[in-house]
Amino acid sequence: MYVRESKGETLTFGVSGRLWRDALVMFDRSSRSLWAQVTGEAIIGAKKGERLSEYPSLQTTWRHWKALHPDTLVLSKKGSYGIRGREDRYSQYHLSNQVGVTGFTHWRDRRLPAKDLVFGVKGTSTQTAYPITRLATQRLVNDAVDSLPVVLIYSKADKAAIAWSRRNGDRTLTFNNLRDQAESLLMSDEESGSTWEVFSGRAIAGPRKGTRLQPLSAFQAYWYAWSNYYPHTRVWGDRKQ
Repeated sequence: MYVRESKGETLTFGVSGRLWRDALVMFDRSSRSLWAQVTGEAIIGAKKGERLSEYPSLQTTWRHWKALHPDTLVLSKKGSYGIRGREDRYSQYHLSNQVGVTGFTHWRDRRLPAKDLVFGVKGTSTQTAYPITRLATQRLVNDAVDSLPVVLIYSKADKAAIAWSRRNGDRTLTFNNLRDQAESLLMSDEESGSTWEVFSGRAIAGPRKGTRLQPLSAFQAYWYAWSNYYPHTRVWGDRKQ
């Protein structure tokens, strides 16, 4: 998800119908430049080289989102024949062995199977891919990407990961004790013993109550796609590195 402003101009985007490295390419209606979905960078046209700022987003269930944001608005997809968009048009692709939408994707990095899901976190100069299969086993990970201390949490209910910076005020925190409690997923930090809500990044009890963690630039992708865009990515848990 990106902020639509670039150099003071608010852009309106559409889908170009093209692919670059097997991912969607957008166009902006003012300059007709083409933008890569994965990086948010203009790759062709008058705005080539410009990059959109990322807007933190969260992949979760409606139940969790509604609890966090009870006044949220929902995009209506109601049409003449009911509500559209409930089915995944790529469901068969997800189940198949096909690599890439076109089936002709060049996949060179064999550190992981092509269609393994990874949770990618981007640092200032490097990136780290966290395999979902490993996060499902070790659901809370204290790590660092570049010099940025990060915490990764995997939610079994949502089948998705969440990433926060471990810096809070003047301290770098170390998290532990991940647990489900009522409708919430909670964790604690070793330094103060405060209790944190995983989905909001907010401390709800203890000395740091009321403070929040900063979200990170991260998203879930197939390994072949992530590694094609970031060929020098680190793979968390890979002993060969």
